[in-house]
Amino acid sequence: MNATGLDVFDKTLQITNIWLDEIMDEIGPDRQVAWHVLGAVLHALRDRMQPDLAAHLGSQLPILVRGAFYDQYQPSKAPEKMRSLDEFLAKIKAELEFTRPVDSKDAFRVVSKVLAHHVGEGQMHKVCESLPGEIRRVAEAQQAPGTARRGFLGRNLLGEIAMPLTLISPAFPAGGTIPEKYARDGQNVSPPLKWSGVPDGTKSLVLVVQDPDAPSGVFAHWAVFNIPPDAGGLAEAEDGKPGPSALRQGTNDFGNAYYDGPQPPAGHGVHHYHFLLAALDVPSLSVPGQAGVHQVWKQAQKHALEETELVGTYERPA
Repeated sequence: MNATGLDVFDKTLQITNIWLDEIMDEIGPDRQVAWHVLGAVLHALRDRMQPDLAAHLGSQLPILVRGAFYDQYQPSKAPEKMRSLDEFLAKIKAELEFTRPVDSKDAFRVVSKVLAHHVGEGQMHKVCESLPGEIRRVAEAQQAPGTARRGFLGRNLLGEIAMPLTLISPAFPAGGTIPEKYARDGQNVSPPLKWSGVPDGTKSLVLVVQDPDAPSGVFAHWAVFNIPPDAGGLAEAEDGKPGPSALRQGTNDFGNAYYDGPQPPAGHGVHHYHFLLAALDVPSLSVPGQAGVHQVWKQAQKHALEETELVGTYERPA
């Protein structure tokens, strides 16, 4: 396997482990059981869907998970006629027969929650719409407040349409190149950021910046948290402001508790920098004083009401 192939494998393994970690947070610290739970629920969903919809869902799964999704698939027999929730859960239970006992409804609930978090909202809407009433309601319940959501329209406390949480930067467009000023090759200051659509019930916000294209896996560049819900954004070089109102920041993978911009290996190609913003239901995160970015984000996931992201790119020529 060449270096590029190894990078892809390392990345999909890391993403798959993130999915399994989220399942283990709910069912207990057994990675093998979490893998079986994920496979059993995906198989039940797959077999209840039309083959074309199953193919679309499969395309959005991490490569390793996609392999499990298609294991022993017989599209000529799909969709199976599972109309009741009991029939659907019985299929999951049968596949989990030889693992540590896990309630089949709990398994369905937790995997639905993971899918709602990581799979595109349009795709998940189509999956839910394809399911019969009882089954659909369990899946849709995992996208309710308290579960991190990306880009869903909802209603506020007055019943008015609430716009989704949105993150932009005046310095670069979504999917565009991050100016050198904000890279370690330049002034290494944090870019200006603005957001809107903060959901009702938000008590604080957290922002992290990660590079999933790094050779070593997901590389953390910045975490800032306990942001007031009415902040509306962060000014340029916000991470360097001193004083009592200074933002609390996590330790990045350079070992610094402040923003460090892009610095991919020369000649490694285009890297994608994900600015992830989450609205939380707590005023502050309970993390150690020297908490790392990954630890901050993992804790934030437990309290996320809604998430959004802005992706910028950066490349250093050979």
